[in-house]
Amino acid sequence: SQAPVDIELTWTATDGTLWAAAYTGTLSASMPLDSGPVTGNPDAVSTSNGTVGVVWRDSAGNLWTELGASTMWFGAHEVGQGGLASDPTVVASGAGTMDAVWRTQTGSVWAAGVTQNGGPNQVEVDSSVSMGRPAAAGSAPRPLAVVVQRQDGSRAPPLHPPATGRTSTTGGDTVGR
Repeated sequence: SQAPVDIELTWTATDGTLWAAAYTGTLSASMPLDSGPVTGNPDAVSTSNGTVGVVWRDSAGNLWTELGASTMWFGAHEVGQGGLASDPTVVASGAGTMDAVWRTQTGSVWAAGVTQNGGPNQVEVDSSVSMGRPAAAGSAPRPLAVVVQRQDGSRAPPLHPPATGRTSTTGGDTVGR
């Protein structure tokens, strides 16, 4: 939501592509996003300045992002090539900034900033084997917190991947972008 009465709707159509519409008292015309076929469930978030970010994976396990607001979208960008085993999660990490988090086929958890150009390089958040879709929460200026489930079913302690340009310490390991 960009304002108290503004809602940005995104959904996967029957052909597997993403679509969007805005509601600002009336529903706008639906418009396709430049997604191509989507695998799994995409995730979306709105930042405090009204930027909407959508993340998804394609059938090859690649991470894709799209940013926009209301009737203007910037175009889809591939952030990572292959390796996604879970649907990605996206969380607002500041005004106009977002982070995507996902689990790889080896079970490790990775993150990347989401920008109009797709995002910076991916960074491994936790190399321990996990399962399921990572959950993430963020509130600027605090770091993003990621929660994952271990193979034995237990919850791992919250992980804190870095925001753009910062580093953080997780379990004694320094992670940076």
